[in-house]
Amino acid sequence: MTVHTSVRTPADVVRSLIDTVYRSRDAGPLAGLVDPAAPDALLDCARVLALLAGFPDGRLEIEDSVHETDSVVLRLTLRGTQTGPTAGHGPTGRLLALPVFGSYRVANARIVDAWQAWDTGEIGGPPTPAAGEPLVDLDELQGNVFPGFNKARLAVVQFAITDTAAAGRALAAFADQVATAAEVLPFNRLFSALRSRRGAEPVSSTWCNVALSYPALRALTAGAEQFADAGFRSGMRPRMAAAGVDLTSWDDVAAADVLLLVASDDGDRLRAQVAEAAGLLAPGLRPVAEEYGARQAGQEPFGFRDGVSQPGLRGRRSDVPWEPLTPRQNPVLPDEGKPGQALVWPGEFVFGYPAQPAAGTSTPVERSGAPGWARNGSFLVYGRFRQDPVEFRRFTGATAERLAATEPSLAGLTEERLAALLVGRWRSGAPTIRAPWADDPAMAHDRCADNDFAYRSPRQPLGDATPGLCGGGGFPPAPADPGGLACPYSAHIRKSNPRDDIAPAEAQRHRMLRRGIPYESSVDDRERGLLFLSYQTSIEQQFEFVMEQWLANPKFRAPDEGEDLIVAPVFTGRHMFGLRVPSGDGVRTIPLEPERPWTALTGGGYFFTPSISTLRHLGGQ
Repeated sequence: MTVHTSVRTPADVVRSLIDTVYRSRDAGPLAGLVDPAAPDALLDCARVLALLAGFPDGRLEIEDSVHETDSVVLRLTLRGTQTGPTAGHGPTGRLLALPVFGSYRVANARIVDAWQAWDTGEIGGPPTPAAGEPLVDLDELQGNVFPGFNKARLAVVQFAITDTAAAGRALAAFADQVATAAEVLPFNRLFSALRSRRGAEPVSSTWCNVALSYPALRALTAGAEQFADAGFRSGMRPRMAAAGVDLTSWDDVAAADVLLLVASDDGDRLRAQVAEAAGLLAPGLRPVAEEYGARQAGQEPFGFRDGVSQPGLRGRRSDVPWEPLTPRQNPVLPDEGKPGQALVWPGEFVFGYPAQPAAGTSTPVERSGAPGWARNGSFLVYGRFRQDPVEFRRFTGATAERLAATEPSLAGLTEERLAALLVGRWRSGAPTIRAPWADDPAMAHDRCADNDFAYRSPRQPLGDATPGLCGGGGFPPAPADPGGLACPYSAHIRKSNPRDDIAPAEAQRHRMLRRGIPYESSVDDRERGLLFLSYQTSIEQQFEFVMEQWLANPKFRAPDEGEDLIVAPVFTGRHMFGLRVPSGDGVRTIPLEPERPWTALTGGGYFFTPSISTLRHLGGQ
């Protein structure tokens, strides 16, 4: 049967495709919905029907949709029992929930381009490895906490409360504008797939999140004093001053009550959304400062690819046992996400869920020290770190030249390699432990390889990639580096995430979800750096601990280890990096001491990112 549809909008055309073709399991209406001059689109739709044939009882549900002019993007879920062959796998008889994504372009009420993809990795995967992990309420969790906005541009706007009651009502009403994890997670995965296939995104999105300071929470609702975290209660500036951070460059802007985050891939839309949000919050809130960040080819101001290593969250996104928040893609270590990506219990980042087990145990713990309404919320650390790339390059260039001329073991040392040793990665993102002598951009762009390493133990070979699982990519497995020759003890990545240098259970108790983005002043070429953002449930044991006990601790692993030179210069005093080189049958350390710091903390604050329900609660809803 051929149906000549009378629908007019692109959204109506795509909706008709879902209803009359896919849900009805009927190919007949395709002739009236797909342009006959678009055979590839017709073939793609036939592939979806073939997928559905393996799930006779399957229900295809639309979770989200976005449309702009002639483009429509859908996120769907196919739920049903697999009783027929699917994606090369025979019947499993398992109840599954497959994420399905669709991108369509419509012209003259006909589909002229269609690309549809589904995640079938779970079909042939191991049975329910996430079954014992908690179901995370993604509809309540703000989307920059997890999975992170991951947009090209970000605005950070600080507000002061001018009228407490009006501010509560404005924030409660603004809850409907806040992007949730349930919205951001599938779109990030969809757009990643679309970029891989087409090199561009067919539609764009703009996301908003909000966070509140401790004084603001005390003014707006009861129970804020139940937060036990001393860092959050005191605020960033006094805590950093007590820790010995040099605050001579700190901005004199008064501490903000509310922080608004707006993310977009388009600068004009970003600023338009900031203006709209400020208007919605105006009854009771006044903007006092704003910063704009933009990704520069994925690099931070010193020129290094940023955000490579992030922990994976344990937990599930639906009642179906195999729907983990972090796909398990390591074929030899199922307790990792991608190879080298440790899985961390969600309570380390989001209140109300199990947190990391104590050392020597395997049972996750329930973290206390917060009011009941903190569930599905997270502490947000915001710091503006000014960076001086000119001074950084001056130091690495002059020091590399001196060492190459005076140290036989470092003959031929270049500025690029010394900079890579300071960070632990080449500017491309390739880790020095896997590429010790020269950059390897191919490894850097392989998400199954760029993080697959440990420090004390060699990694296992992965073999060839299979659907849903990583392969070795043709790279030799990462060797061990217990002496810190390939990746120095004081390299930034080894300081900030020591991996197996210490007990893994202890290392994972201090991880953060980092969401920073570079910024650059439009009026002062010297004013550039990183708008640092991190989410955690203990500012004391995560952000502050990493800053003080790992990055700036010169004796973390060894007496002559030195400090991280990327972040530790924010502290007062001289700083030393321990460059370890072979010496006879052992290792010796060459101390490197910059004359001037190239990183300064110039502003920031500690905030709480509440759940959607808690935001509405602020206005009495």
